[in-house]
Amino acid sequence: MKKVVLLHGTGGHGSIYWFPYVREHCDKHDMTVISPDFPESDAPDLEKWLAHSKETFALDDQTILVGHSLGCSFALSLLQRTKTKIDKAILVAGPYDKTRAGVGYEKVKSFLE
Repeated sequence: MKKVVLLHGTGGHGSIYWFPYVREHCDKHDMTVISPDFPESDAPDLEKWLAHSKETFALDDQTILVGHSLGCSFALSLLQRTKTKIDKAILVAGPYDKTRAGVGYEKVKSFLE
């Protein structure tokens, strides 16, 4: 069974923006949805998010990562740290320029470098 993991960005949580719609759609198609609330999302810390992800979900060949905003960079950080092949990663509106990091580059640079 496909497993969709929704990764929010800075200041977000697991049921923000369009995440509930994605959950509803996936439920109709018998997909498992995991939408964790990462700690301290207003001042994200990569190591804390990585630890939380290990407690919340495991990557496998049925995993579809969906990252939004800083969640895109986090998805790439997860993939850099594993040899596990996932089904796919979908990245939506990720940061592309450190001058546009929103909350300030210094707060999120560990996700972007």
